[in-house]
Amino acid sequence: MLAELLLVLGGHTSALFTPTGVSPSLASYLHPGEVAALNTLVTLAGKYRAVRSWAEGTQAAARAGVLEASKLRKAPGQYTAVLAGAVRAVLREYDELVVHTEAAVLASDPGYVQRGDGASTFVPLSLLVATFDAWQAPMAALAALVARVPQYTPGELMQHLSDCGSTGHPELRRVFSALLDAVWAHFKAGLVVFLLDGIAADTSTPSAPAIGLDAGADPPHRLYRLDLALVPASVGAPTRESILYVGRVAATLKREGRALPRSLVDKARKDVLSASFDTLDAAVQRTRAEVGEWLWTHILTGRQVAEALESFGNYFLTRDADFSLNVIREVARLRRDRLLLANPLSSSSVIRAYDLDLALLRASVGTDAEADRALEALSWSMPAGHLRPNSKPVPDDGSVRSLFAPALLGTPLALTATVAWPLDLFMTPPAVAAYSDIHAYLYAIRDAHARVLDCWSALSGAQRRRRVWTGADEGGLGEERAARTALARTAWATVRAMLFFLDQLLGHFMTDIVGTQHRRLLEQLPRSTSPARGAQYLDFLTLRQMHARHLAFLREGLLIAERDSAVLVRDILDTCKRFAGLVERWGGDVLPELLQEGDDHGGLLAERTRAVDEISDTLHDLIGDFFRMLLESQAPVAANSAATDDAASSTTRASLSRATLSTGMGPSGASEVDDALMARHIEQLLLRLDFNGVLTLWQEGRAGRDVLPPRPL
Repeated sequence: MLAELLLVLGGHTSALFTPTGVSPSLASYLHPGEVAALNTLVTLAGKYRAVRSWAEGTQAAARAGVLEASKLRKAPGQYTAVLAGAVRAVLREYDELVVHTEAAVLASDPGYVQRGDGASTFVPLSLLVATFDAWQAPMAALAALVARVPQYTPGELMQHLSDCGSTGHPELRRVFSALLDAVWAHFKAGLVVFLLDGIAADTSTPSAPAIGLDAGADPPHRLYRLDLALVPASVGAPTRESILYVGRVAATLKREGRALPRSLVDKARKDVLSASFDTLDAAVQRTRAEVGEWLWTHILTGRQVAEALESFGNYFLTRDADFSLNVIREVARLRRDRLLLANPLSSSSVIRAYDLDLALLRASVGTDAEADRALEALSWSMPAGHLRPNSKPVPDDGSVRSLFAPALLGTPLALTATVAWPLDLFMTPPAVAAYSDIHAYLYAIRDAHARVLDCWSALSGAQRRRRVWTGADEGGLGEERAARTALARTAWATVRAMLFFLDQLLGHFMTDIVGTQHRRLLEQLPRSTSPARGAQYLDFLTLRQMHARHLAFLREGLLIAERDSAVLVRDILDTCKRFAGLVERWGGDVLPELLQEGDDHGGLLAERTRAVDEISDTLHDLIGDFFRMLLESQAPVAANSAATDDAASSTTRASLSRATLSTGMGPSGASEVDDALMARHIEQLLLRLDFNGVLTLWQEGRAGRDVLPPRPL
């Protein structure tokens, strides 16, 4: 029976023992204590046999899948096969114990074989139970593990092995640590393939797992993601993001025919491959810092980033005012020559994107942009196609760009820039699109401002010429004189209000918003080629996030983050341009000529009075709505406000509350004091618009439109 028992412990079957204990026929001849001891050993042997059978079958199926493609789909995954190999390695220790016990019994080792009466010898069952007792808990745990393996993803499997190894039982801790080490080593080997070599697969399958996946185009690069089924839960979000960052860099360099330096890769590979389950986070973060430092010092330096931001600031944020005004004039001249003066049936009455690109070059003559190579990367796009005199207007699609892009020509225009590698590491297509939106908005304001200035000059010139003959008034007799005086006063009040509003709006946007935020962004960049010093290192992902926050704050500060405020500004600009267009059509003056023959002076004067009064009323209402929107953003209206305040409340709820602007919009590293100052930009605009209290008097009904803002400087 002893020989049969040792064979059973070694994984063989026997007629004397069932998988769960002693057979009933044998048990009838044994003492209950002997039956209990044998049942304990046989149960252990049954678990061992089940675990070994699973491990051997898994490895055999994995080998068959590798050798025969037809069986690959049904083959167990790589991580399961690695686990099976690790389980067999653990079971070898049990096999060695069985062989050692058999050898000791055959050699009559006194530690195992005891003498009875006379010359008889025997091996106590209690001694065998004690010998194999250390394997009871590990074998039970292994049997439970292999039964549940199909339920786990590789990441869940590693996390489960780690959790099982975190126990006070020394044998369980040792066994599960050995299993985790084997599977963890396989995970790290696949990790460095993506992390440092930049190799990403299209798909990840159990038989061919890939941690880094190519998720498709992300112009001008590729978009990558992690197969989260392979990543344990203990690998936190920051580490996963860092893995993606470094892997994306390695893959991008690979696509560009370049690579990370061998010394850096070898050091990082050694660091990652030697990391334990608990120290991978630190190893990945060290690798990210080293890769970011190398990129910052060898691929795209802080000076290059600063130069790119300066160029985008000059041309898209219109910080180069001379160039911006020249572009507006060139586009206006192109519109006049091609759409108004040219024969509408000729081929010359078409405006193409190429014509606008030439206008950019002409506008640069005599400005700082003339010698700037960055101008070569700028180009116009016309989403609606070529513009002809009879072209139909493009419908509003609800975007900010659709509100302001048609301002110059009447058809949508978009200034864009070609961003080559490595600048596109941080100047992404969404960032360029955001710059284009802001550019269209600022150009619309500058265009309206320039046209109102021209209108002011035309009215001034006309009045000076008229006063040569009329003296101190506007001329005419009786009621006509009073009507002419009233019309002139209304026109001057309107144009002065327009010019004052646009002066303050443009000054606030360019000084308090664009200028301040542009300067703050540049201050965050290291100016030299040496790596940044301090507690935080500025890598390219951080730079992209900081740049995105910068653009988001610009949209908030420029009042185009929400459609309601943007539409209100657009309506004011349209009103200003409509008035300037009327004055231009009237020959540069609102008053009819006194000595024109054949004209109905009274009818013409009344018609112009109605037109100017309508524009004045509209402008008054719009500026009032704009001022009220700013005021209510500082003290939001309660939810149960009166119905008369509903319209203003809906505008207020847009994007102008200080709480919105002060949450997460400032550049990285900004102090609380700086964040508070940035959040007060609406207060700055209110002070600009109402420093003499006129708009407040308008709101309170204590002043009419004849109380004018001060004359612009």
